[in-house]
Order: sequence, then structure tokens, then C-alpha cells
Amino acid sequence: MPFLRVRDRKISYRSDGEGKNIVFIHGSGESKNSWIAQTELKDTFRIISFDLTGHGESSKSVPTMDIYIEDLNAIIEEICDSKPSIAGHSLGGAIAQRYALEDGETIEKLILVSTGARLRVAPIIFDMIENNFDGVPDMMEEMIFVEKPPRPTISKIKEEIRKCGREILNRDFEICNKFDLMGEVDKINNETLVICGSEDVLTPKKYSTYLGKHIKNSSLSIIAGAGHMMMLEKPDEFNALVERFLRGE
Repeated sequence: MPFLRVRDRKISYRSDGEGKNIVFIHGSGESKNSWIAQTELKDTFRIISFDLTGHGESSKSVPTMDIYIEDLNAIIEEICDSKPSIAGHSLGGAIAQRYALEDGETIEKLILVSTGARLRVAPIIFDMIENNFDGVPDMMEEMIFVEKPPRPTISKIKEEIRKCGREILNRDFEICNKFDLMGEVDKINNETLVICGSEDVLTPKKYSTYLGKHIKNSSLSIIAGAGHMMMLEKPDEFNALVERFLRGE
């Protein structure tokens, strides 16, 4: 995979297809592989995904929200060949919201997936990371999937969590736990699609309902029977929603 240099960091990214650009931002402890099923959209759009600092094949620096914003900005400025839409999952959705508030004029549309204007993290997650990190991948498997994708896909997600490591994963969830834009999301001006799974326990449906109510030009789609990782659980349904939204249908 190619790399982009951002200050002293290397950011790994993937680009598939041609057409309107869409940049996908992964969530806590994950990587660009979370979006592997969305490469099916490459016949219509240019699909760009990347590993945030500390994740996947990118440099292992300890991140902050500002560093994640810097990663995204570099992808948009240096890799995109047209004004992109951005899609963020969970922590990636937090990054996308903040980017839209600060630099919304540099992007077209916004897609918020399994996320919220505030992202509270259950204490048990921090406790497991601190005291039983080896058990975290299995715990996360049970929390993020309802209709589980093929076993190799699950194994890959769990391996990404292990590879990410205790320090980075804990930092990701700390960033989520401190994130709060509940009083600001009504200032987002980009046309927005909010997608959630009806059975998501990490970012419950009420989080997405709040976004759909308070972001001015937004629509909410709920994927029945899906959990936190609906883009892997129900990729055909998810991709159809994304394609219709980006086409303006």
C-alpha cells in the first residue's frame, strides 16, 4: 500500500476506482480494512481509505484528535483529485463531524456511521484494556457484531485490535469519551447521511437520532438487525444507502 508523509509520520492509504472521491475514516482500534466491503463501490466512485496514526500500517505515534484531523486533512489535500465527501465510523465519525465544523467548505457531503455527537465509553472497556488486554478482541467481537460477517473478516478485525495495542486503543477510547459536540452539530452545513444499526450497543440508535434531528440538512437511515459494524455485517444494504445519497437520489 502507498504511504503519505505527514510531518514525521507515514500514513498508509488505499485508493480504488475513479469518479467522485469519498474518503472513509475508520474507528477505534481499527484500520482501513474496516472499509474493505465498500471497495465494491469503485465502479462508480473513487474509494479512498487510510490508517489513522497509530493504526494498521501507519506510523505508531501516540495520537490525539488534532493529529487525526491532520491525517484526514492531508489525505484530502494531497490524495483526493476532486472535492470529496467523507464518511466516518464511530471515532471516525467524531473526526468527520469536527472536520465538517472546521473545514466544511472543503468537502461535499458527510456520512456519519455508528457514531454520535457525544460518545460515552462504558467503564468495562477501559477496565478490560488495562487489566485483560488479551481478552479485548473477543469482547469487542461480541459487542460490535450482531449478524457476523465471514470468519476471516472477524479474525482480521480482531488482529487489527491486537496490532493496535493497549496504549493506542486506550487513547482512542479516551478521545471518544471526551468528545462532545452536542451543542455544535447544528452548525454543520454539509448535506449529511446518518446511518446506524438497530441493534448497535456501542453507539445506540438514540445517538444517531440526535444527529438526524440536529444537523440541519440531514437524513437518518437505520439498518434493521445490524450492529456497530453494519458496513461489514450488511454491506449490500449499506453500500446502496451510500450510493443513493452520493448520487442525490
